[in-house]
Amino acid sequence: ICDALVACDTATVNISVSGDQIIYASSTSGGTVGGVAFNDEDILAFDSSTGTWSMYVDGSDVGLGASGQEIEALHINPDGSILLSLGVAGTLTGIGGVDDFDIVRFIPTSTGENTAGSYELYFDGEDVGLSTAAEAIDAIGFAPDGRLVVSTKDSYSVEGISGQDEDLLIFTATSLSETTSGSWDLYFDGSDVALDTAS
Repeated sequence: ICDALVACDTATVNISVSGDQIIYASSTSGGTVGGVAFNDEDILAFDSSTGTWSMYVDGSDVGLGASGQEIEALHINPDGSILLSLGVAGTLTGIGGVDDFDIVRFIPTSTGENTAGSYELYFDGEDVGLSTAAEAIDAIGFAPDGRLVVSTKDSYSVEGISGQDEDLLIFTATSLSETTSGSWDLYFDGSDVALDTAS
């Protein structure tokens, strides 16, 4: 996917895979793939059964991109809503200020070239110890038991747990949204399986 979107040495590609063989991807730079032009605030959909690309979320239609807000991580929920973390702090309609260690939920009313919908704050990272640029969220997922799993852009330290960007943290929520609370645990220690090397 990285080669198909942009050169791997100039950008990273964040993907989310659904059960119906659709791969959702966002890149850290713009380009064209399969005849579809995109920017770093967009989400593309790749249909693995037909080999075709399409625009899934045009971020500029819903307030992304204007102040350099690229999509850093994404997760497509079963109900069609989309969890996003942004590459830089900014402002979103309906929420106000959003940091790169927060997760927002986008609820689309339409997707594709004419994307529309609304935002709500899903996870306030600062409420639970994420506060630095290094702790920006760059991966979003869920454990089989439904708990939120994230990775950070660089080193992190929360509730006495510290580590590096090769780790995954799991969050047991007691509340989410504007008043996020709960507890953290280490879910996956990347250094245990040699993901802590420079390469």
